Amino acid sequence: MSVGEPLPDGRFWSPARFETWPVLGVLLAAAAALLAQGALRRHWGAPGPPVAPGPDAPLRSARWVLCLGMAAITLYGLRKGLERLGQEWVSFYTPFAGGVIEVAALFFFWVSLLEAWRRGRSLRREPLLWLGCALALFPPVVEFATYVLRAKP
Repeated sequence: MSVGEPLPDGRFWSPARFETWPVLGVLLAAAAALLAQGALRRHWGAPGPPVAPGPDAPLRSARWVLCLGMAAITLYGLRKGLERLGQEWVSFYTPFAGGVIEVAALFFFWVSLLEAWRRGRSLRREPLLWLGCALALFPPVVEFATYVLRAKP
């Protein structure tokens, strides 16, 4: 969320723009990701020798999700702390870094899900995965909820 300016008539001006082509690019990338996931599921379902530990070994990628979730919370806390100290410039730069962290956390979350499915490991046995996911989702959920609650129709 970038800092904008209130207009005299009560509306709010923001420098953020939502263009059609970038949104279509994101949809195309999401379709490619779904196709890749389908190809991986087909590949892993093929018979062959096991190449990974069985369902008793924890998922290594779940630790990455936890680390990225902690990084997201740390960056968010740093941003909010600097904003309270009057450092408004931080609002322009941290969303990019936060977005990169969120995408990486999402990537490792899906890697964990696919690996658990491949091994037959229950996701109930992966508390680090769920904790990391909750930590990574906290900043965007709080910012979105704050934005919606403050919005004036």
